[in-house]
Amino acid sequence: MSDRFNALRSSVNQSWGTPNNIFEPLNIEFKFTVDAAADENNALLPKYWTELDDGLIQNWNNEIVWCNPPYGKLQIDFIRKAASSTGTSVLLIPARTDTKVWHECIHNKSNVEIRFVKGRIKFKGASQFAPFASAVVIFNPSKVEKC
Repeated sequence: MSDRFNALRSSVNQSWGTPNNIFEPLNIEFKFTVDAAADENNALLPKYWTELDDGLIQNWNNEIVWCNPPYGKLQIDFIRKAASSTGTSVLLIPARTDTKVWHECIHNKSNVEIRFVKGRIKFKGASQFAPFASAVVIFNPSKVEKC
């Protein structure tokens, strides 16, 4: 297996660029105002928050947020932030439906829409497809339901 493939399954690299075929249709639909977990190499919008800006301490309430969060322990914090925000937040995350955060913040919540991604994603910078299924999770601001 390649190093990049193994990195997708480990915590070596936690940031993987969003493929255009995932982001562009969602951006047309939602008209995002900020990329909440980006860097200067993978930002998808003119306004973005880097690790130094710390998207977790930013105010998401008046934004339409796109977020492909780091694929490690911080991901839970980004999910909780989106779930408690009164702005629209759209996250691309692993479809780990067995996790505590999935059940507390996503599953059966009236303010959440889940769109499972067909097939496996090949993230920018990866030489292989991700070894996990993914989902686009949309938090609707009209019905905030805390987790």
